[in-house]
This record gives sequence, C-alpha cells and structure tokens, in this order.
Amino acid sequence: MFKNMYLSDCGGVSSLRLSRELLLNEFRRMKTLDKYVDAVRSIVDDVKVRGDEAVIAYTERLDGVALTRIEVDISELRELASKVDKDVAQAIDAAYRSVEDFNRRLMPSDFEEECCGLIRGGLGGCRLGGLGIYVPRGYFSTLIMTGVIARVAGVEELVVTTPPNKDGGISPEIATWHLS
Repeated sequence: MFKNMYLSDCGGVSSLRLSRELLLNEFRRMKTLDKYVDAVRSIVDDVKVRGDEAVIAYTERLDGVALTRIEVDISELRELASKVDKDVAQAIDAAYRSVEDFNRRLMPSDFEEECCGLIRGGLGGCRLGGLGIYVPRGYFSTLIMTGVIARVAGVEELVVTTPPNKDGGISPEIATWHLS
C-alpha cells in the first residue's frame, strides 16, 4: 500500500511525500466512511437528547455490559489503583513523568517585545477550560499521550471516557494514571 511513499531529508528536516495515486486512494477510502459517520451521528443526537440514559443503553447494546451509572468516584479510583502490580504502577509513573518532562520543554513561553520603539509583539498560549479524552479499551497509552499533554498545557478539567470491562468497571491502569 505504501510503495509510492518515501521519506526525504532536506537540510535536517524530514518530510513525508505521498504519490498522487496514493493520496487519491486515501481520499476515496475516507469517502466510504460516510455510512459510519451517519450511524454515529444518530447515536450522538440520541445522547444529546437522553443524556446518561442513552449512554447506558448504548453501552449495553454495543458492549454487552449493563451499567447503572457511568461515573467513577475518587474512592473507587483509589481502590482500583491499589490493585495494579507495583512494577506496572512504577512503569506508568515513569511514562507519565517522561511525557510530562518532554512536553514541558515544548511549551511556548509568553513574551512581549518592542521593536524600533514602534511595534509590540508577543506570544501567549490559549488555555482550555476542559477537554474530553476517549481511551479505547486496551489502549491505555492513549491516556498518557493525550492526558499528560493536556495537564502540561494547563487544561483545568479532564473528562476521561472508556468502554467498561465485562464486569462494568474500568481498567485499573486508568485509575493509576488519574491519581498520578
């Protein structure tokens, strides 16, 4: 599939080049996703109207898990986190700190400068009040790679969603990350 794709290095900056044919094929493939978008749109519209009741109904229909509620409180998070193997918890913490350290270095710093006594310019970040993160079952790294960046960026509220386990709970690793 990717025989017409190559990586080039121009003065130390790598760039990915796709052939016209490959790019057109990708656009065609994306166009066939319309039927899925329409199915998802009806679910989203239902959730907008019925709220948590719809989420619980779709969870039972799509995941085969009957829930009575969809939020996990802090005491449940602590209990779940306590079940994570010590080595796994340390690895999660190390990954968290590594991603956090790297992304702190990428944060733009605020500045303001005057040039020739006439022009003032500067750079500042835009803070988000809240952000939702969807963590697919089995892809815990999604949370580290998105949630840590959001925390570094100063997002005030993070809402993490994930499909439930068959027992209706969530992955203990998610609880461990939440308490990091």
